[in-house]
Amino acid sequence: MQSKQIKTHFDKSIILFFIGFFLLSCILLAFQINNKKDCNIEGFTIQNTDIKAKDLVTFIDTTANASKWEWTFGDGTNVSYLSKATHTYEKEGTYLVTLKVDNECVVEKEIKVAPYEEKMDNSLMPVIDYPKTATVGVPVSFSDKSPHAKSWQWMFGEKNGDTSFDSTEKNPTYTFKTPGVKKVTLAVNGNYKYVKKVEIFVKEPEKKKEEKLVLPEVKLKKKRGPEIKDVTEEDIEAMMRGIAKDELSYKNFAKHFCKDAMPKVHLRDGRIVSLKEMDEDIRNNSIKIKSIAITKDEDGCVTRLDANYKK
Repeated sequence: MQSKQIKTHFDKSIILFFIGFFLLSCILLAFQINNKKDCNIEGFTIQNTDIKAKDLVTFIDTTANASKWEWTFGDGTNVSYLSKATHTYEKEGTYLVTLKVDNECVVEKEIKVAPYEEKMDNSLMPVIDYPKTATVGVPVSFSDKSPHAKSWQWMFGEKNGDTSFDSTEKNPTYTFKTPGVKKVTLAVNGNYKYVKKVEIFVKEPEKKKEEKLVLPEVKLKKKRGPEIKDVTEEDIEAMMRGIAKDELSYKNFAKHFCKDAMPKVHLRDGRIVSLKEMDEDIRNNSIKIKSIAITKDEDGCVTRLDANYKK
């Protein structure tokens, strides 16, 4: 009888334990449900527009009522735990940035990082005072106006591959040996990142005028004659064919005759015309020449031209 009562008491304790555990679990579950964060966040913002390697990039989370943040930047570097995080990417590429808010809400964004562009400081660029032109063999002066310069490395563009300096003075003088466009370069303080390049045109030296020996004027009898001498019937026939094809100008044709006595042209039909009129008659026409005969005077001038031709 005693054994039976002990067993009944043990069963009730087990039942009460499970009931209590169930109630406690329900309370904890309800507490978690009431305190669960809303993870419907759109994402974080990036202040930079065009991101390049070595730029300082700023990431900002605007989640309301957030208290904890965990940033990873996709390049294996340290995690940041601030709502507004800054980061620098050392290399170009595409990176996945991840933000965890309050240990529950996670948002990701892919960003592209462009190659690094080294920014130039124009205040470090040399300032050259130089002439735009020079003359071979005549010394020309150059000057550096850079306020920060303490040493100078000049090259005047005539070394043909030799990289040694032409001068290390602040205000050098140089004599060009050859004509043409020369590229003058200057670096200061040994900083070859900032090299100033200018062009100067080097002219040939002017030739000295030769003194002419003035002789007493001796009047000689000028012999008459054409500009182009020793013209023959065959020459005139060939030239007439060139005129007919419009390949020879009248001006060049007339050089074979004396200007002060141009010959008269006797045609086969008995007409006598000028040399110019014959030129106009046969130019741009198909002609057939049967014979050509010329008469010259003692100076070689053609005084008569007999032309037998048909158009």
